[in-house]
Amino acid sequence: MANPVIRTRILEMLRSADFTVVALADRLAVSYNSAAKAIARAREEGEVHVCGYGAYTAAIYRLGAGDDVTRPAPDPVAPDDEQYDAANTRDATVHRVDLPLYFELDGGLLPGVRHFACDRLRATMSVSSCGARWEKANSTDVDADRFHTCRRCSSGAAHAGRVDHNPSQLQGMTICGRCHTGVPRLIGKHLCISCYNRARELRIGKNSKGTAPRKLARLDQRAITYRAGGVVKTRALSETVDTVELIVAVLRDEERTPQFGWHAPAAMDWLLDDDLYDRAIGNTVEVADIAAVADSVQEHTVVPIVASPAADMVVPVPAAIDAVQGHPAADVDPLQVLRDAVAQLEHDAQVCAPTTSRRAPKGQWQQQRREVRVGRVTAGLLRAVGALPPTAVVSVPMTTPFYMADLFAD
Repeated sequence: MANPVIRTRILEMLRSADFTVVALADRLAVSYNSAAKAIARAREEGEVHVCGYGAYTAAIYRLGAGDDVTRPAPDPVAPDDEQYDAANTRDATVHRVDLPLYFELDGGLLPGVRHFACDRLRATMSVSSCGARWEKANSTDVDADRFHTCRRCSSGAAHAGRVDHNPSQLQGMTICGRCHTGVPRLIGKHLCISCYNRARELRIGKNSKGTAPRKLARLDQRAITYRAGGVVKTRALSETVDTVELIVAVLRDEERTPQFGWHAPAAMDWLLDDDLYDRAIGNTVEVADIAAVADSVQEHTVVPIVASPAADMVVPVPAAIDAVQGHPAADVDPLQVLRDAVAQLEHDAQVCAPTTSRRAPKGQWQQQRREVRVGRVTAGLLRAVGALPPTAVVSVPMTTPFYMADLFAD
């Protein structure tokens, strides 16, 4: 809330001349925020207006109602001829960053030093201090956690001269690439102590108890291709569980923004690339005549003698028989072929008898335990009140004696 005393004194000073907020605060010996709140309240009520702008877009206020002068365009923040760090601009692509508006403090304080309003810290900062805070936040110093707010700030990276910095949350962290757990230190800059011990047990074939490990995942060699800073790179590891392990390793260790690639197989290249392969089918395909093939096929069967089992005689048969065999595709009935295949499948398929799993008896026993058992007296009372149905009467037939009475009569 604006101080009414400061507001009254500001209006009295504006009767003699025009002032900026910094000049008013210096003359009244008050803080800059108090003077800014008072002049803003007076401007809302129409008692003062902006008559112009001084150096570095500092507003100049005049007493009385009037139209505010349009603020001039600020100086370019990142001119095209600005040189960044050579190590970061080599083979890098500059990404556009929405930088804030810059200004200089009113009253000639810190001339030539550009400032801006930081939204994260809710403070006015200089460009150099913002870049220094970002460097400390992304360093390995002991007090780096003090600047955790500036760690993933794109404006801080631009002020520090890092054009293509990796914005991933995993960048620079001591996180295990296999189990994705944050640890104080990494073995081989990749694995935590637990994952390293499990991999060693798998390599030597035994654990601490001397038995072979069984629940460990298989370790295979994998590689992943990505692009960072305009350069195509490949990250390969000899022992990995899956491809996610490689992705986590790249996001953790790469300083620039990575873009992952994908190697398509040769079949996919054939479908996508139109310049390397000829997909045209010619019209000069030779098709053989089925009738000509059927007429030209002859099977010569040599049978010198045929013995007849019905008579004790030998019948001579010509040594050669001309048999014309038709084309397989012309003489085969498709429906009959399908029927034969189904019949052969039913004949060859093994009949699996239904089996009972090991858990079925246990489930039945648990189901029996849930059943409510009552005595005969309780059951009779429940039937009397109608809670249970009456007992069904079962008629038992009388047994017929297996002997006759007259056989034993005297």
